[in-house]
Amino acid sequence: MTVIGWRSLPMVGFLVAGILVGLPAVAQDPLRVRECLVKPSASVEVGGPSLGLLEDVMVDRGDRVERGQPLARLTSDMEAVAVKIAETRAASQASIESGRSRVSFYRAQGQRSARLAQKNLVSREDLERTRTEEALAVAELAVAELEHELAKLEGERARVQLEQRTIRSPIDGLVSRRHMHPGEYVNEQTPLFTLVAIDPLHVEAFLPIEHYADIQEGMSLSVETSAPFEGRHEARVDAIDRVFDAASGTFGVRLIIDNDDFALPAGIRCNLLLPGASSIGPAD
Repeated sequence: MTVIGWRSLPMVGFLVAGILVGLPAVAQDPLRVRECLVKPSASVEVGGPSLGLLEDVMVDRGDRVERGQPLARLTSDMEAVAVKIAETRAASQASIESGRSRVSFYRAQGQRSARLAQKNLVSREDLERTRTEEALAVAELAVAELEHELAKLEGERARVQLEQRTIRSPIDGLVSRRHMHPGEYVNEQTPLFTLVAIDPLHVEAFLPIEHYADIQEGMSLSVETSAPFEGRHEARVDAIDRVFDAASGTFGVRLIIDNDDFALPAGIRCNLLLPGASSIGPAD
């Protein structure tokens, strides 16, 4: 065993001091580095807008999807027939043409009767009868035109109902889970897919209350991730909790990381560098 004499103590103290000076700034101020978690910016359970049998599934777990992209289709034979019926009714103008002909006939007859009435060649009752028939024809034409407009609206509703048989993605993201397969019955209780949005990503962290004044919405902070996704990423503060956790003496912060290339996955731990913090190694 080596014994250090009293003459060696100054040298030992010098070595210890040198080691302490050489430590990184993070170790001297550990509160400036906080653990955080990278999460999806949205997680959506996609269901069907209408009931029915699932006819086709177009995507699977892990697939990248875009907003509006078809994900699945329900059986839609009845809806397709309803569209054809509604479109046929909307295209027909027979009742309108018939009504216009009746209006023209009774209007001309009324004008002729009015000229004859001036010469006392027709009775006043015949003139009033002709005018009444013209008014009824005008009313019937208005009803025919209204029914034609309603038929066009019925056609639009039928097309919307047919479109609802196709389930589309409400977000840009990834298919995290597929819950159903073709042949299963879709109802309002069962989701078909779970979609997650990872562009942008959210970073959730809890910071000590004493750093509350250091954090402002819109400011940029550095987030460090560990291997195999080791790197430093710029994140901007998106939300700051205004209600503190008294038990832990912390408050929540949400940051946003742009991830348009989908290079960074969600669900990984990270380190958040607060203002004044130095670089650190990979997150534990």
